[in-house]
Amino acid sequence: MSSKQKNRSKAIILSSIIVLSAIGIGIGGLLSSNGYSYELSTFDSYDSFIAFLQKQQTQKDNYYSPEPSLRVMESTDSMDLASGDTAAQNSPSYSETNIQVAGVDEPDVVKTDGSFIYLLSETDLFIVQSYPVEEAELVSTIHLNSSYEYSSFFVYENNLIVFAQSYPTYYWSHYEYPLLEKDQVDDATDGEDKEESHSTDQSIISPRSGNWSVSQVAIFVYDLSDKQQPLLSKSIKIDGSFVDARRIDATVYVVASENTYDIFRTIDGNDYVQIPKINVDGTIKRLSPNQIHYVDEPDEASKLTHVLTLNISSFNHNEKSFLIGSTHELYMSADHLYLTYTSYDYSFSILGSSSYEETSEKTKIHKIKLSNDDITYVASGEVPGRLLNQFSMDEHDSYFRIATTTGYIWNEDQPSQNHVYVLDENLNTISSINDIAPGEELYAARFMGNTSYLVTFKNTDPFFTIDLSDPLNPELLGELKLPGYSDYLHPYDEDHIIGIGKDTVASDDPNFAWYQGVKLALFNVSDIDNPVLVDTEVIGDRGSSTPVLSDHKALLFDKNKQLLTLPVSVSEISDEHKKDYENNPGTYGRFQYQGAYVFTVTSEGFSFRDRITHLNQSFLDALQNHSWYRGSDERFIHRTLYIDNVLYTISKAMIQAHTLDDVSFVNQMMLEE
Repeated sequence: MSSKQKNRSKAIILSSIIVLSAIGIGIGGLLSSNGYSYELSTFDSYDSFIAFLQKQQTQKDNYYSPEPSLRVMESTDSMDLASGDTAAQNSPSYSETNIQVAGVDEPDVVKTDGSFIYLLSETDLFIVQSYPVEEAELVSTIHLNSSYEYSSFFVYENNLIVFAQSYPTYYWSHYEYPLLEKDQVDDATDGEDKEESHSTDQSIISPRSGNWSVSQVAIFVYDLSDKQQPLLSKSIKIDGSFVDARRIDATVYVVASENTYDIFRTIDGNDYVQIPKINVDGTIKRLSPNQIHYVDEPDEASKLTHVLTLNISSFNHNEKSFLIGSTHELYMSADHLYLTYTSYDYSFSILGSSSYEETSEKTKIHKIKLSNDDITYVASGEVPGRLLNQFSMDEHDSYFRIATTTGYIWNEDQPSQNHVYVLDENLNTISSINDIAPGEELYAARFMGNTSYLVTFKNTDPFFTIDLSDPLNPELLGELKLPGYSDYLHPYDEDHIIGIGKDTVASDDPNFAWYQGVKLALFNVSDIDNPVLVDTEVIGDRGSSTPVLSDHKALLFDKNKQLLTLPVSVSEISDEHKKDYENNPGTYGRFQYQGAYVFTVTSEGFSFRDRITHLNQSFLDALQNHSWYRGSDERFIHRTLYIDNVLYTISKAMIQAHTLDDVSFVNQMMLEE
């Protein structure tokens, strides 16, 4: 597997550039990098928009039930070496959210600006003065609208940008043709919520009884000039479900996805329409047709992806929508936003055979240029396989790199294989490395400049190093096998990588291993052909876990401070059950502890310093005896951060402060008024 010549594809696939048409519907599509025909245009009227959805609905109905067979469609440079950053002169240093791309902030449930800690807990957003630590106290609480579900937020200067999701009920109406033209729609609905006013042209719109619920993404901006009395300064709501957001300086980028079934439905032979709307401070407007772009493929019209920019300094906003399928994962560099989703195409014969034939999985990619708050569609492309997460993607020197998996571990006919593809600035595939670790699945990926690191797993953990310095000729160079696996890879420096995952015990079955406690691993990759395991640290036994395995924002790492902390729930095998464990590695440990584990980390390895919990003895006793104890989950630490020389541990119930020097207790703030 480690041979430089093995599993490498040198073929360069020529393809044409997918470009964005600015007007009309009749613009012909060009051929993508592997023969996938796209047509991407904007609509010139609501009539053409609905006609397109009608056509797509008919095509999909026929596509799902064709004759004679049935086809079913399912739907760094980017390295931030230290999460800590130094604020302006005379201000304390403080840690920032652990992000993927330097300069591209990601929303989270906890943020700090070096003086205050902001914490989102369900429908409350707490503002805590945290520096100096001796004066730490709860300053105020924003009681958010309980009709929304809140996911995360940004802090920018004196602004909080909060993201929420609601599921309101809209009236639905039958549109007689011809449909309303743009000026008629705006005249009928400008500034009015359709739930409260129906001053529409009844000769064109005929209301019918009934309704359906449509999800809605909300962005609430709070002015924090007075921390004791935060004020709502801006609200923007758009139909759809929240996908994710990013921030570069004062500009926030938000991605939402809306099911076209919530826009257009045919019920009892009648067509019902809800044109997507945007609500800015209570003023509601329908999205204009020329804001909606489309790809002329049946499966591409199942979702409408909204991309919205909001400048926090000026409150200027921009929005464009794309009928490009359901966005599952996004990646954003300083210049471009990449929207991706995986298309599944299962086929089987209905004439005497019910067995599935080969499955076609494709990850489709759409590239959008971001400049001065503008949204400009650039190109689209696709690669075989499915994505793991955002770390499977990266942009470097105008090239887009992506790692995918095809097949499945459990499928002997289509065993899993892993691949890395390099695409040019127009998303044409120019090179690839294929069939990495056959029979195993991708568990972690990280791109760092001219190098990529992959972790696959089935029974042991192969750690792969890949040279991407020549985009036309990527090379699989090194492979290191060891027990366990990493779910998340984090750069320590250019020569070392930290892996966080699970320890494992191999079984007699080569296709299976017993996962155990949380495992930290440090790899030396200075010799990219021969990666070396420097050190490991295992926390707990089977049943132990950390949110870092699925949420990188839960990790705090600072190379300069030699600091690594992560929340861990610890389960341990008692002495009386050790014998059972030796005979059965699948034996689960018993809950013993939940809190933040603090390590010193250098290029030589890890050194455990201390651990911090918010659970008092009553909570611990109850949980250790498998008893439910009221409020215990509220005291589970889920984030850590530092300001100056103080480490803060955060749960929903409280914030504690300890010194970084010796992890001694300093202060505690309960999150209640």
